[in-house]
Amino acid sequence: MTLSAPETDRFSYDRRYLLSKINVALGGRVAEELVFDDITTGAQNDIKEATMLARNMVGLWGMSDVIGPITVIIEDDGLPLSALGDVSPVTQQLVDEEVRHLIEQAHEQVTQLMSSNREKLDALAQALLDRETLDQDEAYAVASIKAPGEVCADSPRGPVPDGVQSHAVLNRCHAADASAR
Repeated sequence: MTLSAPETDRFSYDRRYLLSKINVALGGRVAEELVFDDITTGAQNDIKEATMLARNMVGLWGMSDVIGPITVIIEDDGLPLSALGDVSPVTQQLVDEEVRHLIEQAHEQVTQLMSSNREKLDALAQALLDRETLDQDEAYAVASIKAPGEVCADSPRGPVPDGVQSHAVLNRCHAADASAR
């Protein structure tokens, strides 16, 4: 199972953040495919999380250009409104296709990212085989990458706060660095 560092309580999430959460959730499955050339049931919860996020983006939060800003999911249960007869089968099929598209697109992005950083993935896999668990600092050290708080320490805007994993924050930090040059 993939775990993320806790963030402060949030009530609103942007599309980029949610897509990054889907990418993170698919990381374990993609790692299995690349390292072992096989898949296991180990990524079940991560796949479930990624699917629910994508389904909510499309059917609850109106974050799909194909479906538009409408709700087709009952919020409390995650059930499609089609179960109540309020959504046509055609709309439900579009929702399913859009969810699949988001997941497949994320899978491709994560595969490309992990393939291009295969040596870091292999180092993490070996460390996990040796020690079974890694905390956040150990994982960053093994992968030879900077922790989020270190990424933009030299940025004109200052370092990214500890625990912040949002790509939007990191992108703003890198954009500030680029414009300062």
